[in-house]
Amino acid sequence: MTHRRIATDLDGVTPDLDLGIDTHCHLWELGLAKQGGLTAAFGPIFRTFSPGDLSLVAAPCGITACILIESGKTREESTAMENMAASSNLIAGFAPYVDLASPSLEEELDSWSTNPKFRAVRARFEGNPDPDILARQEILQGIAKIAERGIILELLVRAAHLKYILKIYERFQHLKSVIEHMAKPDLEGQSDRGEWESGMKALAANTSVACKLSFSPRVEQIGGLLSAPGGGWPIEAIKPFVGSLLEWFGPTRLMWGSDWPVTLLVASYKDTLRGMRVALGGLQPCQEAMLFKSTATEFYRLGAITESVGSSKGS
Repeated sequence: MTHRRIATDLDGVTPDLDLGIDTHCHLWELGLAKQGGLTAAFGPIFRTFSPGDLSLVAAPCGITACILIESGKTREESTAMENMAASSNLIAGFAPYVDLASPSLEEELDSWSTNPKFRAVRARFEGNPDPDILARQEILQGIAKIAERGIILELLVRAAHLKYILKIYERFQHLKSVIEHMAKPDLEGQSDRGEWESGMKALAANTSVACKLSFSPRVEQIGGLLSAPGGGWPIEAIKPFVGSLLEWFGPTRLMWGSDWPVTLLVASYKDTLRGMRVALGGLQPCQEAMLFKSTATEFYRLGAITESVGSSKGS
């Protein structure tokens, strides 16, 4: 099946929002990113991305606050991210990487919590060779430490992990977490659609977990994107997934994120934002306000910060 892709022309869809929030962007220093595996093969993203670069693409789209998500596992990369957040009014909060099984996890969490822009921690499970990793005792112990501190846990997962998240919430009902990138379903091949639907529907009905409406390539798709970047998002394939999430979770538990600059492998910042708005279809103004601003403001506790950013328009 061939799906229409969002390219560079979306007639009739304005990119402008009223004080929108991007809940998922990345920045990095090339020297550090190269140590983490970024090579020249990554083409348009093989360079340093600074807060100023983010402002150049986000501000014209009406975005006035962003959540900076880690792009590397090392302490040096986390420190660089922390410094970028401190230097930018646009960055309202940041989420460093944590190893949930680390013996120093509690110390790290308490240290990060002293930073006024610290908003969450991120754990990655996409590509992990252990399909049952979220059932490991050491992982559950790490989640317990996060839950008891009231810290948001960002989850980079796939459809196969969703049933474990449901079990995690049975143990830690007060955990505050968000599923990134809609759990990266197979949008075009739909190889995991049944598992994705049952998992997400159960989580929406039985837990308080939130979800990010964000496009992001699956790990196994990166090679193809590097050989032919900029092909655009398969909008018709995306529509039923986004529509189901809106039905199950509602706008009070959904937030938009760009995944910029990783999204440059597929489309520009503007066209990624426009693509999501096309996929969502016609929304009531109050729904759009929740998806692109107020849900994120409440979830990440951004009230005072976004008011300051909105008045200063700084970068």
